[in-house]
Amino acid sequence: MKKLFILSNFYEFSSRTEEKEIYRAFKMRIEKDTLEFNAYNDYYYDTIDLPAVYLTNRELKKIKKTTLPIKKNEQILFLHNDTPYYLNIVGFFYPDLYLKEIHSPDFEFSPIMLSSGLGFNYTFHNKKVADFYVPYSDGILRFIAVGNPEWSGSDRFDKEIDYMFFVLNSKMFRPKD
Repeated sequence: MKKLFILSNFYEFSSRTEEKEIYRAFKMRIEKDTLEFNAYNDYYYDTIDLPAVYLTNRELKKIKKTTLPIKKNEQILFLHNDTPYYLNIVGFFYPDLYLKEIHSPDFEFSPIMLSSGLGFNYTFHNKKVADFYVPYSDGILRFIAVGNPEWSGSDRFDKEIDYMFFVLNSKMFRPKD
């Protein structure tokens, strides 16, 4: 797997992929395992379209700190697309972390109820964010999905989250009944 090309930019990230019929499986290397994250075929993983990257490095660092103090983590995924209603998705693995160590954001949020894990919906700098935490092995997988700030009044963000996480990746993200 390729790692970050320039450590100062979280979005210069690439991973191996496998083409499926209606989606692409992005391979995420986590310790000695490989997991798949499924996304539409037209999500970019090896090319950067900077106008379609909705976050700065500084904003991502602030988002990461909203629920966790600085903890050792490894970036495992970055996806984006130049279609304005698609998401930016950044994935991390936090070894030796438990769900009980994750704090609620200290600003207004809506909980995302998962059968195994937890999540938060909130707005950060006029951008809709869905922040998911799922136990895996001896740690936590964290996926931060950010919507296009120009579409903040639209329901497209919620539709993308529902399909991307609860349909294409339903093995990892199961809503709580």
